[in-house]
This record gives sequence, C-alpha cells and structure tokens, in this order.
Amino acid sequence: QKFPQLFKFFASQRPQERRNDTSSLLKKTAANKGDPSGNGSNKMILDEVHKWLSDLETASLPRTPLSTQALPKEAINAIQRAASAISSKINSSDGEVLVKVPPAALYCCGSTTAVTHTDFSTFTGAGEPALGDRIVNVCANGIPFECRGTVVGIHSPESGCVEVVMDQEFVGGGNLQGACNNFRGKLCVWKHIMKVSSQSNNDKTRNGSTTNSNTNSNT
Repeated sequence: QKFPQLFKFFASQRPQERRNDTSSLLKKTAANKGDPSGNGSNKMILDEVHKWLSDLETASLPRTPLSTQALPKEAINAIQRAASAISSKINSSDGEVLVKVPPAALYCCGSTTAVTHTDFSTFTGAGEPALGDRIVNVCANGIPFECRGTVVGIHSPESGCVEVVMDQEFVGGGNLQGACNNFRGKLCVWKHIMKVSSQSNNDKTRNGSTTNSNTNSNT
C-alpha cells in the first residue's frame, strides 16, 4: 500500500471534519526520507500523492452518490446522436411538433394565475422516474419551456432530482461531469418536468444499459 501513514492519519480523523492539518504528518514522512526539517520534502511528498491519485482509474470518474442510477456513457452518446438527427429533420421541415399540456397543470380551478413549481407535480401523474423516460420541460430552472429530452440519471428519492440530456443545446446546459456534450445536460427536479413516453419505450431505451453510479458516470 502506498502512503500508509497518510491513510492511517485520515482514518484517525473525525469524518465530519472538512479540513485537516497534515503539516505534522508531512514532517514525519519527510523525516523518514532523510529530511528532519521537512522544509525541502513537503512539496515533493504532496506532488507524489497528487500524481498517484491522478493516475488511479477512479480519478476520472464523476463523483456521484452510490444511490444514483445512470445510463452508461455509450448509451448517452447514442441518445444524443439519435436526438440530434431527429431535431435536424424537424428543423429542416415545415412541420410542427405539438405538446399537449392539460390546462389544470398550468392553472388551478378558479385561479387567474399560473400554478407554482411545487403545484405542478400534482397534475403530472408520472409516478417515479425511470431511465430512458422521454420528458418535456415545464418549469425546470435553466431549461427552455417545452424543450424535450431524456432521463439518463436518477438520484435518491429524497433529493427528487434527475439528470436529463436535452435533444438540442441550450444556454445554461452542462455536460453532466463529462457524461454528455456541453450545453446538453441538466440536473433538475423530477416534479418540474413532464413525462411523455410510455413504459415500452423506456424498456427499449434502456435495453439492459442501466448501471450503478460506482461503475459508471450521470446525478
């Protein structure tokens, strides 16, 4: 095991501590390397630790909770390619794509103003999110209204959040920690978007591609 003193030091610290003073640890390690003062070896030791961490296979993986479910990057890339091809055909034609939103989802009975974000979930009837769900944005922050996309990651029910890859680029979009192209991904609340796909379509989209976050990217 590399750097045993380092792991022993962190194991002795309280888990809730966000900062730890490693100066004494570095001096002990430097002394073992023949530099009792530690002045010349501290930076070298830190550089060695940083290089070792950077070379680990897990260093390039996105940091996501163990409870997160996500499609593998290959499946997300395939979804993006298919969505881009369909979007280009729609943009080159004179046809229109209509999205039917029930009036009750936008206006409560007897109300003269649109409902709030938290009210919208009452009218969707979408149930729990599933990987591969096709969605239309209604009130998710940062995503244009009525833009379509696909659910590629699901976080814990307590968070109520999903990760979506939209069919087209949009200002404010991200890359979901490298899982998709820039300006295509977004973390949003499931209650703020509307599911428009059927269960059979979801099964075809997933097609055995579901992975856990600790073996893949996604949240």
